[in-house]
Amino acid sequence: MKTFAFFLLSFSAVFAFAGTDAKTTAPEPEGAKLWDVTAKTSYVFSSDFDSGDRRLGSQDALGLEFRAVRRIPIQGDWYFKIGAQYDRFDFGSSGAHVPAHLQSVAAVLAIEYLSRGRTGFIFQITPGAYFENDVNAGAFDIPIYAGMAFRLTDNFFLVGGFTAGLLREYPILPALGFVWNVSEQWKINMLVPRPGIIYTPSEKWSFWAGGELVGGAFRTGDSDEPELRNAVVSYREIRAGVAATWKPCPGAELVLGTGWTFERQFDYHRAGRTFTTEGAPYLNFSVQCSF
Repeated sequence: MKTFAFFLLSFSAVFAFAGTDAKTTAPEPEGAKLWDVTAKTSYVFSSDFDSGDRRLGSQDALGLEFRAVRRIPIQGDWYFKIGAQYDRFDFGSSGAHVPAHLQSVAAVLAIEYLSRGRTGFIFQITPGAYFENDVNAGAFDIPIYAGMAFRLTDNFFLVGGFTAGLLREYPILPALGFVWNVSEQWKINMLVPRPGIIYTPSEKWSFWAGGELVGGAFRTGDSDEPELRNAVVSYREIRAGVAATWKPCPGAELVLGTGWTFERQFDYHRAGRTFTTEGAPYLNFSVQCSF
């Protein structure tokens, strides 16, 4: 399970394109949106660490994310994207030797090709600091995400690419998925980090059910355990749930979701130590604007 979950998680940014928010393959209104701004928060309720005979207590988790990206026209349907993102996870106190929080500050730089208003190709890097408390050279990473969408039919897209990162357990991995627009109302989206089924009964409402992977790789700080001091940790959450999206006006979305987090895991893969929690419910909320 650990290897499989990390394999899926590493695909996340590659598959954040290829029309995954589209109802159909109909063209977008003429002209690409030049700004994308997203703010997200999530809360995972408290659960015990799965530690066998050891008593490590319980822990909850709060996640925050903010991302703002500007699309700059180059020529034709080619664009340069530049922006910034901030991610943070805060964890409740427990007896496990895990960080109190993890965070990252990174630039977003990408080359993108749009086809009928959808991303057909992207090569993106997010250089920055992925750390617990201290920003230093050991916390620097430059994740790379590259992918391309292939139109097999008017309603079916195959997506392939790769991801890479310096702090991850697996520095480079291939990626593959698909999007099938079954009808005007139904879509099957097998792209990580949120594979699932989407039902869109109207222009203002859509409903999603599926899985979700959340997390990343970070450099930690001080620890009572010498082998975990200034170590690299991969944090991940494996979820399944439902969500409702309301579009109050063109370019704006409010998303409210809930479900079950099957496990949260802190994997010190270089030190050979892993801490895993049991399952717990979660809530999340996000605001997304494109203009």
